Amino acid sequence: PQLPVQPPPALPPDWLAQPQTLRLVVLDGTWRKSRKMLYRNPGLQQLPRLALQDLPPGRYDIRKAQAPDQLSSFEAAALALARLHAWEAGHPAWAQLLQSFEAAMALHQRLQAAGRAPPGD
Repeated sequence: PQLPVQPPPALPPDWLAQPQTLRLVVLDGTWRKSRKMLYRNPGLQQLPRLALQDLPPGRYDIRKAQAPDQLSSFEAAALALARLHAWEAGHPAWAQLLQSFEAAMALHQRLQAAGRAPPGD
């Protein structure tokens, strides 16, 4: 059964004016485990949340997403940073994050082809 989750408080608009002062909390785990962490922790539920809208398709291929708008923790964190800092697609920090992600995916694919990658699920 799904546990009740309190709606998050609104993210104060003036906070977005100074993104360098914010702290980003990312729940890292499978989608199911991340939801469970949130459901079981009222303190996390009380934190304001940045809603990520108009998401690009996820490129994380180690685990299957349960819904088309689900991203890996890394993708979600990178996208949140990009939105908070208003980075455009060509911004050096954004490009570096994407390059790191692509390198990790390529390494996993090589390990998988060699039979040495851990299972995805």
